Amino acid sequence: MEDGDFDQRLRDLQREYLEFLDDEEDQGVYMEKVKLMIGEQSRRLIVNINDLRRKNPERAKNLLETAFEEQIAFQKALKEYVSSIDPTYAKEQEEFFVAFSGSFGTKHVTPRSLTSRYLGNLICVEGIVTRVSLVRPKVVRSVHYCPTTKKVMERKYTDLTSFEAFPTTALYPTKDDDGNPLETEYGLSRYKDHQTLTLQEMPERAPAGQLPRSVDVVCDDDLVDACKPGDRVQVVGNYRCLPNKQGSFTAGTFRTILIANNVTQINKEMNLSITREDIKLCKNLAKRTTMDMFELLSKSLAPSIHGHDYIKKAILCLLLGGMEKILPNGTRLRGLEAGAMVLADRGVVCIDEFDKMSDIDRTAIHEVMEQGRVTIAKAGVHASLNARCAVLAAANPVYGRYDQYKTPMENIGLQDSLLSRFDLLFVMLDIADADHDNLISEHVLRMHRYRCAERRAWLRESTNSILMMTASRLDCWYTQPVTARTLETLIRLASAHAKCRLSFQVTQDDALAAIELVHYAYFKKVLLKEKRRKRRASSGDEANGSEAEQPSQPRPKKTRRTEGQRQDPYEFSSDEETEPVLRAAHSSQPEPSQRTTRSTQKTIDPNRLAQFKSTLQQMFREQRVNNLPLDRITASLNEKFCHEVFSADEVDAALQRMTADNQVMMADDMVFLI
Repeated sequence: MEDGDFDQRLRDLQREYLEFLDDEEDQGVYMEKVKLMIGEQSRRLIVNINDLRRKNPERAKNLLETAFEEQIAFQKALKEYVSSIDPTYAKEQEEFFVAFSGSFGTKHVTPRSLTSRYLGNLICVEGIVTRVSLVRPKVVRSVHYCPTTKKVMERKYTDLTSFEAFPTTALYPTKDDDGNPLETEYGLSRYKDHQTLTLQEMPERAPAGQLPRSVDVVCDDDLVDACKPGDRVQVVGNYRCLPNKQGSFTAGTFRTILIANNVTQINKEMNLSITREDIKLCKNLAKRTTMDMFELLSKSLAPSIHGHDYIKKAILCLLLGGMEKILPNGTRLRGLEAGAMVLADRGVVCIDEFDKMSDIDRTAIHEVMEQGRVTIAKAGVHASLNARCAVLAAANPVYGRYDQYKTPMENIGLQDSLLSRFDLLFVMLDIADADHDNLISEHVLRMHRYRCAERRAWLRESTNSILMMTASRLDCWYTQPVTARTLETLIRLASAHAKCRLSFQVTQDDALAAIELVHYAYFKKVLLKEKRRKRRASSGDEANGSEAEQPSQPRPKKTRRTEGQRQDPYEFSSDEETEPVLRAAHSSQPEPSQRTTRSTQKTIDPNRLAQFKSTLQQMFREQRVNNLPLDRITASLNEKFCHEVFSADEVDAALQRMTADNQVMMADDMVFLI
């Protein structure tokens, strides 16, 4: 085809596409789309190919078959139409692009079904993005200045990804025709964004037993960064082949690419579109004082589920979230700071809950503590960063309780290779020592006992009305222990409650709602099991199978320990109670069975009681257990004191005395050490 015939045909195609875009007399759909494109400062118009097929079937068919020629005419028609609407914007933009969507029929393919018969066609391919390259600039027009001749020359560049039929050479000019050197004016040159991605066949659509196939996609201008690896996308573009050069020759096989003009993500989360009317309604709803906004939003959450009001309130606070606290030094109070070891170079890293870390994270600390650096080898990045820092870590023992009869290594449960990298290892135990506890309490009281007058006056002047009104009600809250984490929880919940009212300040009502929610979560009523009366077989003449119920005896009143000396856990010489926690635990245990339910009138000689305690203490120490059968204890007693054996009544009396003193506990003929 001669150049004149081609230009005339191109003008005819341009006129037909211009008539398609200028639909003001019809519904004006594309006229509004073009105006919206101009308003958004965009250069790409999305055209539904179904509309083109309905208005001009011949153009739609040729567009799918001979995409390059048709797209050139379509883009020129779009530029002409934009010039008629906004000439200024059309002059600012050098070219406009047309993207396509809709039904492509047989041209809707997968990377596996792409064959040579689709070359030069407009196709639609679906798949998963497996690789995305960096966004690089591609020169479109370069401007060069010659200092010798004082002239400026311009050069345009096209390749096989462009719609022009003949690509230009890739050589960059450094001299003019006369051999004079040229200087590139980078500020006047024009570039466009260029990116390549790999589109792989979806696994569910691949045949069984075969690997998914892929195709390379080229994205230019505003299509770059339209997707990321792992996205399921639908790409519409021109399928084209590129020559595969080997040295100075062109091989007989060609590499194929897809030049994209539209990229759409499949099954992507829909962005919530909020109009101005919606914002106005939300503000009006927040201003209403007749209803509790927190209650309204919590009831609106999962309305199909009945009840669970407090759980819904907690989920609402979770969705609203608190506010991120940024300290004056720029660090976040809550949140993740990447590279803690690297950021703490020449400093100290503090790690809490060291035992809860994953094995992968703990292994990464080995190199830091041994060599003082972090090696990164991931995603093509190889680097070594300094992490010369000291490590202070805190960990809990295995099962949350320290066993004094095991080594520290067994209690901690961490790898020896990791523990050996620590210089010092301390075991922090809360030993019940009255003298030590008194020293701690005195120290705390001493710190808060005296305040300077100036500081007290400043606090009095700085208090606001809310604190003044609630000061008289603080007495009833002193008995409720609140930890730092509980305080942070209250702050987050109160902030979330204020958010639902679109308020920038947390008020007293927000704080009360947070306290109510925490009360329900922390102090929810627990149903207590019914206490059952124990049955025991009668002894003596009543051993014929008759049973009698014996009511539980009231426990003696426990007294507070006045001696501050910490006793050995197997030492029963003291008749006083050891720990308040044990007192609470003992009060919740079931009643002792059989022998311990006998009459409390039985007595035992103090010397015999001392012998019983000494023998029982020796048995627990030698066997290192927390419980012993009653028959074994009786046998050991009678073996040791064979000249004067212990009767059953004496054993019962001794166990009753030790149970009352909170030293042992009886259950199912087993003696448990407390």
